[in-house]
Amino acid sequence: MSGEHLPPVYDAARTHAPDRYLSALLAPRTVRGDLVALAGFAGEIERIPLTVSDPNLGEIRLQWWADSLDPQRLGPAGAMRTGHPVADAVAEMLVRRGLPADPLRRMIEARRTELWADPIGDDAAFARLATDLEEGAFELAARVLGARADVGCFARAYGMMRQLVRLPLLVARRGRWPLPQQDVDGFDVAGLGDGDVRTAATAARARAIGAARDALAEAGPHFRALPAGAIVAALPVAVVGPYLRALSTQVDWLAAPAEITPLERVWRLGAARIAHRLAIPSRGRSLPLLQ
Repeated sequence: MSGEHLPPVYDAARTHAPDRYLSALLAPRTVRGDLVALAGFAGEIERIPLTVSDPNLGEIRLQWWADSLDPQRLGPAGAMRTGHPVADAVAEMLVRRGLPADPLRRMIEARRTELWADPIGDDAAFARLATDLEEGAFELAARVLGARADVGCFARAYGMMRQLVRLPLLVARRGRWPLPQQDVDGFDVAGLGDGDVRTAATAARARAIGAARDALAEAGPHFRALPAGAIVAALPVAVVGPYLRALSTQVDWLAAPAEITPLERVWRLGAARIAHRLAIPSRGRSLPLLQ
């Protein structure tokens, strides 16, 4: 089906959050629309830091999304409409299912950090930010599916991967180094053309890829332990392995974001859904079918 024939919420989710969108399509029909709305929300706020020309404009746009979740606006009788299809779909879903908006507000607050060039100090800070950027969508997806699973490990692995994929764009458009700076003391994004700085940045990036791989390995047993009915909530983490492999094999990693083929994305999501397991790359970059 072409994008022009998709409902607006589905089109936004497919365009801006394809991992979550395709995962949602594997859910039961009764919850599919709500998961697509969550995917659309995650995609809409993720792209704001990359599309605004000024950080203050990004603050305004993120605040609009936060205001759209205001409980006084939602009310017990139903959500007031903003006119934005994704915002209205998410608000209606929260009211109908009696779910809290705080998990999504935490995602918005985490996105604010991407508007500015403040450094990330160490590995622990990187792991916390990666988790905060994604956890709310994982948490509410699990609750839509009737589960109260601990989703922090999934959010951490997925969030680390997304920061690594977005690294070239955040450097170019926000002047931001989104990885730990502990190995690049005094690092300045503007100096990436310098050989020594580029070497240090490449080593720091490799360490972050290793940290993401470790986070994925930690998530593996938790993924297998999920109830069958809740597996779709964590399904986006199934593409972390393929992306880490693509990241590891990039030569000019600042030129463009790493990508995986649409076929591999569909295959990994479907295989993880059926087998209830994740594919985890080894340190040598190989990626087993399932592990």
